[in-house]
Amino acid sequence: MDTIRIPLRFFCLFVFAVIGGVGLIATKLLTNISSDLLESSLVVWLTLLITGVVVCLYPHLFNISTFRIPGIFISAYSLMVLLPLPFVYAAHPSPTQNTFLFATNISFILTLVGIILTHYWFPSSAKDVHNWISKPIRLPRQLQMSSIVLLVICFIILLLYLKQVGRLPIIDAILGGQTTLELTLARENALKLIPGRIRYVYGALRDVLFPYTTLLLLLLAMRLRGWWWKIFFVVSLLGSIFYAGSTLEKSPVAALTIMLAYAWLLIRGRTLSLSKLLFIILIALAFPVFVIFAVYQFNIEGLLVVNAIVNRIFYVPAQVIFYYFDYFPKHQGFLLGHTLPYINKFITDIPFPVANTICLYMNPDAMSSCTSNVAYPGYLWADFGWSGIVIGSIICGISLQGLQVLILRLPKSAPTVVLQSMLSYQMILLTSTSFTDFLAPLGTGLEIVLTVLLVPLAVRVKMNLAEFKEKRLS
Repeated sequence: MDTIRIPLRFFCLFVFAVIGGVGLIATKLLTNISSDLLESSLVVWLTLLITGVVVCLYPHLFNISTFRIPGIFISAYSLMVLLPLPFVYAAHPSPTQNTFLFATNISFILTLVGIILTHYWFPSSAKDVHNWISKPIRLPRQLQMSSIVLLVICFIILLLYLKQVGRLPIIDAILGGQTTLELTLARENALKLIPGRIRYVYGALRDVLFPYTTLLLLLLAMRLRGWWWKIFFVVSLLGSIFYAGSTLEKSPVAALTIMLAYAWLLIRGRTLSLSKLLFIILIALAFPVFVIFAVYQFNIEGLLVVNAIVNRIFYVPAQVIFYYFDYFPKHQGFLLGHTLPYINKFITDIPFPVANTICLYMNPDAMSSCTSNVAYPGYLWADFGWSGIVIGSIICGISLQGLQVLILRLPKSAPTVVLQSMLSYQMILLTSTSFTDFLAPLGTGLEIVLTVLLVPLAVRVKMNLAEFKEKRLS
């Protein structure tokens, strides 16, 4: 079977390469397309061609239908960064545009190298993946009690947050009467500008703890009989949605929606198809659309809303990367680790506010507290230049596949299904965040710790005498 399928993949790739190359040349000959746009398109086309070869050689590593983390990553990065990159390149002529073009593409290719290296160190097969997905999930009592404890912790922190913040931006948006600037200021004050380190706890509750608990209770509600678990899940879901949308940030509610859909499919042992993915994305975009309408007092044309969302998803990530390459080292020397969390404490007591600096560099009239987070190559460049691009990108790829190997090597259980669901979405975040922030102790690091702590409780099942004898004989 493989001897037939692999040549077919390469044939399709060859056709794609020929059509793409001929199309670019024909476009140049038949239109007045700028040389900058054509040259950068050729570089991106070559990168995508290399990516296609790698995917053909290792299809199960990048199979989106089985929720493979590397596959979701390369799909998101290709759509949100690489495809719009030629348009950003052509729109920003400067001495640094070539560095931006080649470093962004090279970083992506080296990340693929890191993924493949990890696969050779810790090999797996398509059969291993499908066996993991099809395995049943056990739900011992210890895990059930742990989920209730997590739910109680979530609501305790939520109550502390409500007490400290008071009136929420979502309430102001629904009631009306606030200007766009007032709603923007309220959003900043609702989380980002909360004084003290408690804001990191509130952020971890919204991004990790509440979603993790909600997904865990979804699994329990689907597999256990009794209305109590359905009630617990609904309570957790409502609390999570309320908190995720309370600050009027668009992505947290969309993230929760996608994670829930992924978890539901994994619990059912089903794969992810293109039609399912498109449906999930459309549902997830409902809240961002509401936020944009609310911020403009529901006095904005629908076409402008669609344009704002498309621009934010498919243009801004690549545009922000350009400004990082344009700013360093022309206006500021390489930071040499100042963007790295915790490590920067050993360098200086005052970390360099890189995201805020770039935001004001892009938009001098923006709010003083604004931030422009960037995909991981931007941070690698800001810290270490080409050394960061080369070494950091390989490490990033190793870590991505390492996370997938960790999940595959752990027994399938409720916590590992939750972790797979969350990471399958969070790979998209690498188009707008550094890899160190992605693996932060109160981010993905907390998800991994929770999973490792809960897995022993999730697989502890008493065996009867017959099972014990069977295991001894085997």
